[in-house]
This record gives sequence, structure tokens and C-alpha cells, in this order.
Amino acid sequence: MVARNPGRSLDERAFEDHFDWWCGTEGPFISFFNTWDRALYWRYKLINGKAFEAVIIAVWLDGLELYDALEIAKTMPSVEYKSWHYGEYLLRGGIDAGSGRILARFNGILSPRLLALHLPDLALEARLPGEFPRLIKDATQCIMDEVQERTGDRGGVKFESLILSMGGRRYSCESSDKGEMTIVLETEPDSEDDLGIAQLSLT
Repeated sequence: MVARNPGRSLDERAFEDHFDWWCGTEGPFISFFNTWDRALYWRYKLINGKAFEAVIIAVWLDGLELYDALEIAKTMPSVEYKSWHYGEYLLRGGIDAGSGRILARFNGILSPRLLALHLPDLALEARLPGEFPRLIKDATQCIMDEVQERTGDRGGVKFESLILSMGGRRYSCESSDKGEMTIVLETEPDSEDDLGIAQLSLT
């Protein structure tokens, strides 16, 4: 995943061009959304705009420098629809395919279907793009297999973070003194707030 112009200078004009939908100047940013619902919403917007293809890419962004698009938009009078950038974060440059940060891809333009997901002692539901395999018995297992294939993480923090984000559950990740990361699940579901660091890009 690479921005259209990753080497472009990081200045105010670069942000202005990003927020200008009609600007043809290539920028240094990739956009990510902090909830599954926001990613699905913008997927719908693209498809409604006659896009031939839409892909949601789930990415692990822990440790990377991100810019809060909404907070930056608030400082710019030229940005007319600031609320459009709620839950959007900008990453300069790109993410290497071999970095272990790309967790899963969800392709296609068919309407989402509600599917059951699960973690130990926790049942969830999530809307997945209609092209998601229809004959599988266990959507969670299918996602786990893909995360393992892409990252080497099977049933670990990256996988669990993605499932929780898709299911609209709020959580945080904490590191121990030994550098081991664990997930702390909050008690109440909340699909609007920041759900963690398994983030989503739409292409």
C-alpha cells in the first residue's frame, strides 16, 4: 500500500489537497478509518458513485505516526464538510506488503451480509461484503486463516483486534514489561469511538 506521491513534502498544502475532493494533485497520504462501520460507509459511497471495485484492507498501525484528519480539518477554513473526516487517520508514505501489518482484504461491491463472528466466550455479528465466501461454515475461521497467512499471527492480538473492531466492540491493547501485548475489552459495545489499532483502509 503506497500513497500516490509518497515523497511529497509534508506541508499545509499537502493536507489541503487531501481534503479537496476535486484536486487532481497526488498526495503523500493513505487514509484509514478507525471503525468497521466507517469503512463500510465509505465503501458504500464509492459503490454509489459507480466504482467498479472496492476493497477494504484491515491494517495493524500500532507504532506508526498517524495524523487525525478531523482535527487537522478543523484548523482549515477551506475544508467545507469537516464531519466527513470523523474517524479518519492519515499515514504518510505507505505500508510494505511484507511488513506483517496487512491483516486481511475484503473485496467486492455486493451488498454486505450479516455474519456471526466469535472469540472465546464472546459472540459477535458483523456486516461483511457480499463477496465474502458464501459456503463457509465459520466466518471467524476464514478470517483467522487469512490473518495467519499474511502475518504469521494465528488467533493472537492482531486477529482478535480485527474481530473486535468488526464486531463493534471497544478495546485497548496493553504491553507488559516483557513486551507482550494483551487486549483489554471494555464492557459496552460502541461502534462510533476509536476501537483500537487494527485500522481499515478503503481503495
